[in-house]
Amino acid sequence: MNSQVLGLIESSKKLFISDIDAAEKSALKAVKLSRSLNLKLELAESLTVLARVLADKGCIDQVTNTLFEAHELLEESRDKSPLIQVYSTLGSFYLGTGELELSLESYMSSLNLSIELNEKIKKPNTLMGIGTVLAYKGSNSDALEYYQDAKEAAEENGNVEVVLKSLNNIGWVYNSLDMLEEAEGYLNLCIKKAKNEGLRNILMPALDELGIIYRKKKLYNKAIECWKEAIKIDQERGVSYNSTAPNINLADYYISVENWSEARSYLDAAHVMCNRTRSRIDLIEIYRLESKISESQGNFFEALNNYKKYTELDREIRTQESIRELNRVKVDTLTKGRDRLVILGKIGREITESLDLSTMLSRIKTNAAKLFDFSIIGIAKYDSKTGDISYELFLEDGNILPNVYTNRSDTNSVAAWVVRNEKPVIISNYKEEYHKYVETENILSSAHWKINNKTPQSVLYNPLKIEDKIIGLITVQSYKVAAYPVEAVEAFNILSSYAAIGLNNALQSNKITEQNRRLSILATSDSLTGIKNRRAFFESIEKSRAWSLRNKIPFSLILLDLDYFKKINDSYGHPAGDFCLIEVSKVLKESIYRANDDVGRIGGEEFGVLLNNTDSNGALIVANRIRESIAALDLKFKGINFSITSSLGVITVYPEDDKLLSVKQIVSNVDKALYVAKNSGRNRVEEYK
Repeated sequence: MNSQVLGLIESSKKLFISDIDAAEKSALKAVKLSRSLNLKLELAESLTVLARVLADKGCIDQVTNTLFEAHELLEESRDKSPLIQVYSTLGSFYLGTGELELSLESYMSSLNLSIELNEKIKKPNTLMGIGTVLAYKGSNSDALEYYQDAKEAAEENGNVEVVLKSLNNIGWVYNSLDMLEEAEGYLNLCIKKAKNEGLRNILMPALDELGIIYRKKKLYNKAIECWKEAIKIDQERGVSYNSTAPNINLADYYISVENWSEARSYLDAAHVMCNRTRSRIDLIEIYRLESKISESQGNFFEALNNYKKYTELDREIRTQESIRELNRVKVDTLTKGRDRLVILGKIGREITESLDLSTMLSRIKTNAAKLFDFSIIGIAKYDSKTGDISYELFLEDGNILPNVYTNRSDTNSVAAWVVRNEKPVIISNYKEEYHKYVETENILSSAHWKINNKTPQSVLYNPLKIEDKIIGLITVQSYKVAAYPVEAVEAFNILSSYAAIGLNNALQSNKITEQNRRLSILATSDSLTGIKNRRAFFESIEKSRAWSLRNKIPFSLILLDLDYFKKINDSYGHPAGDFCLIEVSKVLKESIYRANDDVGRIGGEEFGVLLNNTDSNGALIVANRIRESIAALDLKFKGINFSITSSLGVITVYPEDDKLLSVKQIVSNVDKALYVAKNSGRNRVEEYK
């Protein structure tokens, strides 16, 4: 390994304890130097160290990209030992975001690789990570075993940092079991040794946990002292975004003594941190505490909103079969009719638990009919950028009216008035009151959605708000004068609160679904060529293998390597090489005609073609057609004309041939055929038999 890069990496690791910004600078220098010298192994290790620093700083968006780049580099390397740290760091990242199954999967990959390579140095960290996941999943006895194993392995290696982290985590588990004396003993030992060793990154979590124990023992001043010291330590390290837990614990304590200003201050700080780190486990507690503060201060809509977020997130992370019932929102003004209050509670749960927009709208319409009569009901979403108000649902006398919309600037629209003024509208008599909200009178009677030659006489509008931002509006209207007495208006206000949450949930769910779809494409596609990347292509091979076994039908795999591709990069530059790879990928995509066949970029200039339900003869025909098509390419790039040839290996897997049914063997054997093609003159096809 390059000594200069190694020095920067080691410097970053040391600085991580005391100066996180300096650690980041050192890691970035290592990355930059490795790239400039084209040192793939050094680059992978530099990226892994950088990912750890970024995770500690809360730069979550950058962590996964950094780790996946390191992973791809190491997948191509013969030395797999650095992958141990990549998987371990990935496990730590997923743990922080609350994705426990992905975290455990990553840590187990790290552990299995450590065992396979007999790598003892990195093993303790992985054992500790697995213990933490198990502790979060409630398997405390299993967690303690892993922590003890991590401690013993670290002691054997002389890794003081992991020994102390293990002591801290053992104390944490004992605390969760309410074995306070044992927990306090482990944590005090951890804190004492961490101070002696100058390991400030370990002090923060240990002090935070010790504060929890002191609070349980009603030693409140000691608890506050521990939490504030923990926050101070991380601020001095430059990672204040890492001290979410002590801020939450301080907020919780001050809520218990009704010191709302102090509670809000620490909770706001914690929320800012979580917006950056996206720690869903911490967010659960933040939403719960924010709901308590809101309810205590009479902001019941905000209380409901935060509690809804809390229950949704709790259900998502812990995958429980059912979630806790929403906190009942206290509505002092709704004093009439216990039955109406009960109905509203049920309606609220029905509306807010659905993430599907059409389902949510249908439930609002159905349940609104239980509360009051209406001839017209409408629910619109509002786009603050364009000012558009578009109705997702608009019914008049049971008839759906499509494409009902207006704009914030429309001075003859009551809906637009509601959005502009951020206020509700209550009209009991159209003739006497409607003119207050529009420039032109009688505009309602000529509105484009009127279909029954009737004019609504009573009209209710409410803006739908989330965190003081209008996301839409809701209206109910009746042909009767004074159709909505006080209790009906109060019920409409509560319904509007639920509708705001339901609409926001549905709109956010749509965004998340689209984002997940986009990310899914990015995660499975090669960024240059657009075809499947290595990981996704190998998953396709596994699916073909399973399909072949199930149906007793053969499938074939072609591996292709471009001949003397390096000369193109060296002679014409990497942009020309990239152009060549793109053109070759087009040839490959055009070579398959069936939906269940597939192509992928394995790495560099190596590609794969997967042919389902294809025997040896069919695979050889396709392979030779690909070889000829590539050789016939007339490549022109910025005035440069060049050509390329390819070598191909082919294998056909028959389900009755048990020796060829593992993916690893399939790829290994077809790679041997490719090797023969390359060493037999290139620009040819060879079959593994």
